[in-house]
Formats: sequence, C-alpha cells, structure tokens
Amino acid sequence: MLKNCSKYLFYILLISGCASINEASNKDIISSDKSNFKFTSVTNLSSISLDNRYAGEYIFLIPEIKDHQSFNMYYQLGILKAYSDLKIDNNLRFVDENTFDEQNFENAFFIGPFKTSLVKKLERNSILENFLFMNLTSQGDFIAPSSRSQINFIEKFLETSYQNQINLIGNENQIKNFQELSKGQYPNIKKGVKLFLSSSPERDIPSILKINESHARFQILNNKNSQDFNFTPRARKDFKNILLAPETEEELYEYSSLIRFHYGLDYNIYSLSYNLNKITNESELEIHGINIIDVSYISPYGFDLDKNRSFSTGYDAMLISFARKNRVYGEIRGWSGIYYLDSTGLSRNAYLN
Repeated sequence: MLKNCSKYLFYILLISGCASINEASNKDIISSDKSNFKFTSVTNLSSISLDNRYAGEYIFLIPEIKDHQSFNMYYQLGILKAYSDLKIDNNLRFVDENTFDEQNFENAFFIGPFKTSLVKKLERNSILENFLFMNLTSQGDFIAPSSRSQINFIEKFLETSYQNQINLIGNENQIKNFQELSKGQYPNIKKGVKLFLSSSPERDIPSILKINESHARFQILNNKNSQDFNFTPRARKDFKNILLAPETEEELYEYSSLIRFHYGLDYNIYSLSYNLNKITNESELEIHGINIIDVSYISPYGFDLDKNRSFSTGYDAMLISFARKNRVYGEIRGWSGIYYLDSTGLSRNAYLN
C-alpha cells in the first residue's frame, strides 16, 4: 500500500520551527560526548558533504493502518520532518509491512518492519545491509524499542558515571519486567543495580530507606536516658541513586513523594517510563526532582508521550537511515535518543529528562 506524502506537508510546516539543530563537522565520523545524557540538539547531518553516496529509495514499512492509525500518522510526520530538515531528494515511500514484497523494489533501503514475525522472516531470507529493522533482531541493524533503549541508558549511565550503583524500586511485575529486559549483555546492570520489591509503597519506602532502623536506634537511646533528645530520622547514606519502575503516573508521584517525605532529600531520583503514555502534572516532576528516562520532552509533542514517541521514532528512523546509507558514523543525536552507529552495528540510549 503506497502513501501519498503530500497530505502531511501542512503538519510539517506547523512543526518546522521546533527542531534544534546542531552543526556536525565536515567529516564522516561524528565525535561523542558520552557524559552528557540529556538532549542538547538534533545532529544536523545535512551539514556534512556527502557527495550523493546513496541514490536509491527509502521504503518505510508501516504497521497495518486500521489498528495503528495514530501511531502511523505521527510516525510518518516525524519521517517527513526529518526528510525536510535533511534536504533529502531521494524518493521516499510508505508501504504496508503486511503486503510488502522485497522483489518489487530495486535499489531500495527498507526501514521496518515492526511486526516480530516479519522481522524474523526477513532476517533469515534477506540481504541485511538493505534493512533497518524497527524491532529486535539477532542479525542486522535495528532501532531498539523504547523499553530497551531505557535499559541501554541504565547500562551506559553505570558505565560512565562515577556513581556505579543504582537502586531499583518497583512492584513484583515491574521487577520481573526489568530483569527480563536486562538479560544478556548488560554487565554493569548485573553488578550495579540492586532490586527492592515494593508491594505497598507507604509501608515499604521507610524500610528501604532504613528510617525504621533510625527510629529504633532512637528508642533504645531514649529508654536508657531520661533526657529529652531532639530527634530527626536520617535516611541511609550508602547510596545516592534511586530508579523507579512505576506502572502509572500516579504511582510515580507516590513513590517520589514518599521518598522525599521520609528524609530522602539528597537522593537522585530517576524513573523508567515505558509503562507511561502521558505526563499530565509536569510540576510534580520539578517539585520532587524526578529525572525521567525517555525520548526528549523538548520535542514538538512534549509530554504527550504516545505522540512524542511516534513522531520521534519516525524522525530518527529517517535520520539514522540517511546516516547509514551515506556512511556517516559516530554519535548521532535524534529526538528519541542518542545513537551510536558504526560499520558493525547500531545502538540507542534514551535521554535523561
């Protein structure tokens, strides 16, 4: 199924002023700033002299329209925005991933599919250098799903930060989910992440922070001495970083407010966000000092996370495809994360907001 790109031009004009662009050098290798986990700007690949190295088509394989209408709209808007920003003049087409036949195209680079079964089929039977898959694959390059890119961030954070420990708090389902996502090649997570199960935050947070032990020590002293003590409980000091795995926005604020209330004022609070689809109370993030791991919230769709992630994924899919086909390697910053591209592969880390 072919899609006419022109119907989205009006939307592209509306958001054309939103992108912050960083000038890249006139080399094919872009330098890396591994210590900066926050969004700074989108890498401007159009500033590199590429000598028209790729003259073929970009074919985007999109999910079935009926069940993914909203995603497809914002995903395609992101693609077209990047296409415009990068001043690409190659032909671009959108094709339904379910009806796609590789044999119908010549001199084409394919971005997709999303569906796991289709990815597995293509990775076995296709020329991998002609694809940028949009789901996990054991062979070939792929753009990692949001959940995986957030796990990648934790691994990179522990690798590059002088603070090599982080403490994850979540319910049983979220702890298991994190363990499943971080299986495999994540040595820093295996060494540096300590898991704290919380089925009842109001009861468990004081225990995790050892406020209960502080109270117990005071009672022992108080019982041995008739003097009155000025007592202020102290949270534990043997770690600085807390990672939350909330299932809902409300749970995010409950965890963070309880941590701050129970004297955890000096902790760095980070939060995974792959279960959240919207943030409606931005002031709560600032009040409690919460750092969200996700796509950049400076993008055109901000805290409307479903739209933002769809748009940002589309933009970055075009950005990375353009870089790969023109052999531009190094650190490339998009809207949805920081990419590391070389001749052997591609990885993506989410941003710290």
